[in-house]
Amino acid sequence: MGYAAELFSWCLKSMEYLGYLDESKRSRAYLLISVPALTILPAAYNICFNWTGLGNAIYDIFIIMNLITTVTRAFAVITHQKKFADTYNEIDNWYNNLEHDDDKRTFYELQKFTKRTVHFSKYIQRCFTCAAAFVSFQPILTQYGNFVISIAVPGVDLLKSPSFEIIYLLQAFWVIPVCTYSYIPSVNSFLILMSFGTFMLKDLQQRINNLSQMNEESALKNIKKCVQFHMKIINFHDDLEELFSTTNLLDVGIYCIIMCMLLIYSMMEFNLALILKGILILCVQTVSLFQTIFYLANDFSDESLAIANAAYNTNWTQRDVKFRKYVLLIITRSQTPLQFTAGGFKPLTMEILLQILRISYSLFSFLKGTM
Repeated sequence: MGYAAELFSWCLKSMEYLGYLDESKRSRAYLLISVPALTILPAAYNICFNWTGLGNAIYDIFIIMNLITTVTRAFAVITHQKKFADTYNEIDNWYNNLEHDDDKRTFYELQKFTKRTVHFSKYIQRCFTCAAAFVSFQPILTQYGNFVISIAVPGVDLLKSPSFEIIYLLQAFWVIPVCTYSYIPSVNSFLILMSFGTFMLKDLQQRINNLSQMNEESALKNIKKCVQFHMKIINFHDDLEELFSTTNLLDVGIYCIIMCMLLIYSMMEFNLALILKGILILCVQTVSLFQTIFYLANDFSDESLAIANAAYNTNWTQRDVKFRKYVLLIITRSQTPLQFTAGGFKPLTMEILLQILRISYSLFSFLKGTM
């Protein structure tokens, strides 16, 4: 994985180190993710039977939801190791083909894209490492005597020493780091893959636009390559949909609930701990991930539709029958947009994002009326 290792940088290294992409390290992967998985039930029990206020309950629900989606994403990567490896290898093949085609413009643009992506990826790493550190040490700084993730077990007082110290250390130095470097690399990889696919779609549009400037023989040769390239992009989209559709459904479900909770959160009386927790939820869920995923997925879909316009705008009326058949094939394949979905139910588009925001506000209004 030469180019893929550079493009995905720390995300790929994290998943390899945790054992998610290595068959020989699968036992390590299951061991590491087992503790976050085992934390979910005690955390849910604590919300149901140890009520400490709505503000803390909202934050605890946020943490539980992130535990669930983290564990799900980890198992999705582990069970699709070969599929992920094939996807990364396919990106390497694309890079090598561009290098051999001696297309200096596209290769230069790809290098610029890679630098921007790596820079953004490292920025995400720093931000979420700081957020993870805050989550780990926030109880000590604001409410000493609480766990990082509030949990309870029937008939057992976990706040007594040494149970408290052991559980706190496990959560601060095992659960939170493993969740951070499992969830964020998975989400960030999806963002990078969508961005790479969008770049390839724009490159294909440019290739199609250049056909009008070629003679008959060169145009026919290159449009055949465009048809093959288009098919590779379609297969690439289908692979990503298979790998991330289920986890996207979980994320969308979580975001709907969290958006409603944030509105309720804004009406509460705050102390320092609640303010910091609210800022964390807002930054992580609504700004950095939710809107970015929808924006990139929508951009990918729009660029896939633009392929048909690019093909139609060529001088196909002045070409022979073979050339026209290939143009028709590209246009036909581009009639249906390449959309990423949440479990196959709803596409990840900006229109759906606005619907989610409206539904969340409607639910908030209903809950507000019952309070």
